[in-house]
Amino acid sequence: MDEYGDIDDAAFAAVADAAEKAHKSSSTSRAPAPPAPAAGSSKQPVVQPIPRKIAKPAGPSSIIVNTRQKGNPLLPYIKSVPWEYGDIVPDYLVTPTTCVLFLSLKYHRLHPEYIYTRMKAVGRAYTLRILLLLVDTDQHSDPIKELTKSTMINNMTIILAWSSSEAGRYVELYKVMENTPATMIKERQKEDHMSRVEDFVTSVKGVNKTDAMGLISMFGSVRAAVNAPEEQIALIPGWGEKKTRRWCTAVRDDFRMGGAVMKKRREEAAAKGQSTAGLGTAVPLNLMKDEDRVAINRRLGIAAPAKEVKEPVDVDMIIDLDEEEALRAMEDEERRRKKPQEPQSEHVADTSVNTPATTEDGVLAALAKLRKQ
Repeated sequence: MDEYGDIDDAAFAAVADAAEKAHKSSSTSRAPAPPAPAAGSSKQPVVQPIPRKIAKPAGPSSIIVNTRQKGNPLLPYIKSVPWEYGDIVPDYLVTPTTCVLFLSLKYHRLHPEYIYTRMKAVGRAYTLRILLLLVDTDQHSDPIKELTKSTMINNMTIILAWSSSEAGRYVELYKVMENTPATMIKERQKEDHMSRVEDFVTSVKGVNKTDAMGLISMFGSVRAAVNAPEEQIALIPGWGEKKTRRWCTAVRDDFRMGGAVMKKRREEAAAKGQSTAGLGTAVPLNLMKDEDRVAINRRLGIAAPAKEVKEPVDVDMIIDLDEEEALRAMEDEERRRKKPQEPQSEHVADTSVNTPATTEDGVLAALAKLRKQ
């Protein structure tokens, strides 16, 4: 230490080394010792990071537009996706496998050979080839028929647009839906039985889900609802005359067979010598059993028609009644004859007096005997 009380450099270095050694000894006692390095190597191996794969897009992120489409009025309406000019054969390259050819009907009337040259240049280079047709003239019927035939021959899809904004929207949607799966627009099949029954019933025009539930709860099964008569269908709450008639017509109408199919069947039957009268007639539905119909009638509160009880008829009794009526007629006739008449002669008078009395006694005796039997 000097005269001013300051420590010299050598002493300060010795104190610093002693403190550092004390610190290292304390930390070594608390932490485990690191592994000894391998012989012949003084440095530890460096661990390299694993490279991460980045998913590359299937195609360009923007729509490629042919330079000849500069000034096309549909370009300002492509707003959702970017687009850029490029050296391509079609007018618009939406995806790597989808291309679009644009055509205006006014331009087609002036240059009818233009579109056929473009179709030939595109060829079969793309999976989906689209002809986007802008209908900007009133006389469009014949050109559309002609172009539709040409697209069918060249295996292309034709899309009609009536404005530039609509045409731009079509081009834009093909790019937006590039990676969209087809299951998004596919109808989802319902798994539960009741939902399928509802879909079947509501397929009839004018029948909604509420009507379907009423039909199902009333009859309990599709078979019972199909075979039910129109009077029972009309008793469902909310089912009017028109809806009932539509349902009955839909479930009872015959299937229509194609003319060519039926003609072929008739020719085959005629060749075999069979009758063709029954061809084309509908097969009747499997009707319900009597016990099922009675059960449905009870559920609907419809009383079954009363059956007439037929009593045994005695044939002998019928014959006796006929005989009794005949005897009564004879009795009435004799009573009329019994009325007093003017005698024409003595012999006639005696006969008219004696004979009716004898006949009347016989009739009365026969009636008394018949009643006793």
